[in-house]
Amino acid sequence: MKSLLKRTMSVFLIVSICLLTGYQSEIHADTPIVQIENKKLETVIRNALNKPQGAITAGDMAKLQNLSSNINHITSLKGLEHAVNLKELYLVNSKINDLSPLSELHQLNSIYLADNRITDLSPLSGLKKIETLILERNLITDISPLQSMTSLIDLDLSTNLISDIQALRQVKNLERLLLGDNFIKDISSLAQLSKLTYLNAQGNLITDLLPVKPLNALWSLDVSNNKINDLTPVKHLKLIGISITNTDITDLTPIADSDTLTSIYVNESTLNPSSKAFLQQFKTDQHFVSGDRTYSAPKIFIDNQVQKFPVRPLQYNGRIMVPLRGLLEWIGADFSWNGTKRQITLKHEGSEIILTIDSNQIIVNGKKQTIDAKPYISDGYTLVPIRFIVETFGFHINWDDKRKWVMLTTKA
Repeated sequence: MKSLLKRTMSVFLIVSICLLTGYQSEIHADTPIVQIENKKLETVIRNALNKPQGAITAGDMAKLQNLSSNINHITSLKGLEHAVNLKELYLVNSKINDLSPLSELHQLNSIYLADNRITDLSPLSGLKKIETLILERNLITDISPLQSMTSLIDLDLSTNLISDIQALRQVKNLERLLLGDNFIKDISSLAQLSKLTYLNAQGNLITDLLPVKPLNALWSLDVSNNKINDLTPVKHLKLIGISITNTDITDLTPIADSDTLTSIYVNESTLNPSSKAFLQQFKTDQHFVSGDRTYSAPKIFIDNQVQKFPVRPLQYNGRIMVPLRGLLEWIGADFSWNGTKRQITLKHEGSEIILTIDSNQIIVNGKKQTIDAKPYISDGYTLVPIRFIVETFGFHINWDDKRKWVMLTTKA
């Protein structure tokens, strides 16, 4: 009897162990551990899950609906592909380049990835529910993947390297569009965007506003820092605000009869007498007038062709600083680097310039000089004062003060 009882208990124990082991294996199979490649991103995810310790599983990731952080130095999104129910992603001011982990997150509605290093938008092309996409201050040149994202309502592509916006013809639900500080000349594709209410296209290469004419829903327009000279196309729009600072506009007659306009940004000194008189009356009627608008990043033209540098030219101590390597390719100068002294030596047709990083002391053809803008290194790029170098080497330089454009020409 005891032997039978012992055998029965042994069988029961074995069955129990098998069942328990099988159950644990099933749990493990259903909720695999997720590896988050970037530790900064892992911290953000743990905070969102309220799970400071322990393995992060696919089940945990499926609980995420919103993920938000201003933490710097997130370099990879790998692991985020398991957040299959994610609706909003906010990871700005970081170093994200690859968006492929987002390609299957079909519940995404809003993406905020400003101030990153994004170049390729193709992983987003299949995300049909995206309504808000904020990608300002990245390195984007090609926006063709956006043409399939027809649910987009709010799109910010400011401060990128974009010149072609034909893809936007298909994105007809857009209501808010920011394209400022790019390299766009042709805006004909915008004529199809009948729902557009807000357009910021400042700091581009636009010369003609005719494509804006049919945009009857538009109430805010910013085309500052462009080469436009005629407001006739916007005459019948019900604009509330318009910004045309640092343009070639001299005549405000096309907007003088507007009964909706309440604010104008314009350089008064460039206007004709009748437009100045209109502006004074506009102010008297308690409307807002200002000529103060932030300049976009300087643009560099070489032999009338605008240049796209790997990092943006900028103003520093009143000087335009540009990436050295891009400038040297145009000049054709020889270049050498002394890492011990942190010195750059440039040679071209018998002239020599020696620059020291973070120093305003330079040597030109053996003679010491002082410059008011020190060369410096940012994100691995050496930035130098453009005017000093090109003039020292005998090239021609002109300055468009309105738009902060630098015009370089080869020597005759």
